[in-house]
Amino acid sequence: MNRKDSIALLLLSAIWGSSYLFIAIGAEALPPITLVAIRLLIGAAALQIVLRLRGIRLPRSPKVLAALAFMGLVNNVIPFTLITWAVTPGPQQLNSGLAAVLTAAVPIFTVIIAHFALKDERFTALRALGVLVGFAGVAALMSPRLSGAGGDQSLSGAAAVVGAAISYAVAVTFSRRVLSTLPPIVIGAMQMTWSVLLLIPLSLLVDRPSLADTPARAWFAVAWLGLLGSGIAYILFFRLIQSIGATRTAMVTYLMPVVAVILGAVFNDESIHWTLIAGLLLVVGGAALVNRKPKPRPALAGPVATPAAGAR
Repeated sequence: MNRKDSIALLLLSAIWGSSYLFIAIGAEALPPITLVAIRLLIGAAALQIVLRLRGIRLPRSPKVLAALAFMGLVNNVIPFTLITWAVTPGPQQLNSGLAAVLTAAVPIFTVIIAHFALKDERFTALRALGVLVGFAGVAALMSPRLSGAGGDQSLSGAAAVVGAAISYAVAVTFSRRVLSTLPPIVIGAMQMTWSVLLLIPLSLLVDRPSLADTPARAWFAVAWLGLLGSGIAYILFFRLIQSIGATRTAMVTYLMPVVAVILGAVFNDESIHWTLIAGLLLVVGGAALVNRKPKPRPALAGPVATPAAGAR
């Protein structure tokens, strides 16, 4: 990985890691669906402009458009809304760092779903170990919720973020199976556009937002989330996939929650309990194990070596 790619990876980790802090800030003044709708509107506009400048044609097949609409639902609408609701002030509220660490379990849920949905993504001993380690981390993170002052109500916020992680995992697997021939930036732009078309009327119907008295702090948070978290971050993400590959780009999964925990503690006075550190290490460690590809076995020297032996 060259210096330019390393800087891009660190910048992407910083942007996505900081997103959880800005979600918490925006959620202080804006209802969840409305916040997500405005964020995605800004992100979709940014990516559509990039597509237009690059002269990339959008798909027109009804089947592909329907698949992209489903991606918008499971990769944007459901997880963004659940995470935003989970950090919104109320009995279910989680701090932004904990939400980020729980979301980092996406690769763990992905490997489970992919085992049943994709023929070339079967369980291995290493992946099974990663799943067990990751689930131990999720259990460590959710255990304080069970005994906390909020009881089951505080547990509901953690459960919502786990639900968001599962929804992300469904999106990853679906995209790999159905949309693998489309350029990633097209998938990103179109899924956001579909999400906006769904969320704006839903926001007006459910939230009935009154935006006149929204403080500048909340607008800044939403602008950050839309322009950087959903716009520039996706462009960086797609560039890294093309430059260093999907496996190395997945390192953002390990760096992002660390950034979120630090920023939440520094700027939002969020406490760092030992269970958060333990859960972070276990979840990130489990994600690293499920993403790790076993090294190919070297061919034996001498006349006994055969192509078949090397292939296994």
